[in-house]
Amino acid sequence: MLRCDTWILFCLMISGTIRLNCTCSEHALHQALFKDYNKLLRPVKNQSTTTFLKSNTDVYSIVSVNEQEESIDLVLWDVQTWQDEFLQWNPTDFDNCTSLYVPASEIWQPDYVVLNLLNSEPLISDSAFYVRIESNGLVAFGQTYYATLRCDMDITAFPFDTQTCPILGMLWLYDSKQINLTLSDEKQNLSTVRTDSAEFERVSFEGHELFFFDQIQNKTYSELRYDLKLRRLPEYYIYVLVVPSFLLTSLCIIGIFTPNSNTGDRNEKMTLGLTTLLSMAVILNITADAMPKSAKGLPLLGYYVLYEIGMCSLATILSTVIMFTHERATTQDWDPPAFIHWIANLKTPCQYFKNAMVSTKSEEPPLFDQQNELKLDMQKKDSENKKVWSIGLDRVDTTLLILLLISNCILTAVMLF
Repeated sequence: MLRCDTWILFCLMISGTIRLNCTCSEHALHQALFKDYNKLLRPVKNQSTTTFLKSNTDVYSIVSVNEQEESIDLVLWDVQTWQDEFLQWNPTDFDNCTSLYVPASEIWQPDYVVLNLLNSEPLISDSAFYVRIESNGLVAFGQTYYATLRCDMDITAFPFDTQTCPILGMLWLYDSKQINLTLSDEKQNLSTVRTDSAEFERVSFEGHELFFFDQIQNKTYSELRYDLKLRRLPEYYIYVLVVPSFLLTSLCIIGIFTPNSNTGDRNEKMTLGLTTLLSMAVILNITADAMPKSAKGLPLLGYYVLYEIGMCSLATILSTVIMFTHERATTQDWDPPAFIHWIANLKTPCQYFKNAMVSTKSEEPPLFDQQNELKLDMQKKDSENKKVWSIGLDRVDTTLLILLLISNCILTAVMLF
């Protein structure tokens, strides 16, 4: 009976010892570490020792891009690690505790700032931020926040533009001899963006280590630069602005310069040209609202819409000139000049003058009454002149139609491709 009780007692002692060895004494470890800890000073025992701060910034989401204010809204995730010489312990002294989680407000933190940060909102409260401390003194601190960053926009190629938005991080107080800021990723080709914007797609996101020398203080500061390169998706602007502008301008040109037109038909074409200009003005208003404003000049889309309006205006002006010339020529019995005869009959001016001289020399004395003959000749000449004017101006319409349509197609193709 005694041997049985002794065996039971021995088993309980062994099981209790194993249970105690497997339990991490976090409270005792916390009290031992923070008993004389000063979070206001850099955590090195020798002030000449350099603290290496490794930082990594990931873009979780691209919320929006504001070209008008030249800013970008992102959801960022920052992870920073450094060595704290006062937060080291032997795990065997504290029941094999290899790590400890404490609020971030209890330890020293580097004064890491983002220089081009306009506004930031943490997604969780400051009291909920915790850091992980390893037994060798390695501290890992991560935080996620909503950030509005300054980003200089170059919109001269809008809507086919590519923007590069930097994230500039540095230490506000410590120079590179005290704290050296480095990238956590040795390849400096950081993780991809998890959520792209509806208007932009990510091209690349890379980090670089830089050094800045302050001549006033004669100190060198370390910096990190993350470049987020974005490409705009132009499909919306192509289908909503470019294609309607191209079609309206083409219809305007076709409607105005369709051949076989008389003066009354030309008046209707003038109405078509003015209506098209009004429609283009509406498109220009929509384009002006959609385009970002910049002091660097008018965007590419703005030049394109202005060109389309200018082409419609030119077509209307040329149609007005042709209509005025045609009306004056038919009402005042103008003789068609040599180039109109050449256009109408496809003869050179030399051939025209040669035929006119031959017809003059080959005239024979009239057999009938000279007055009736002269009247018939005048009527025949007027009829022939009107026919020449009509055919010549119709061919001018056809030539202008082809030239303007080709110019419009070439410009649109150059812009799109």
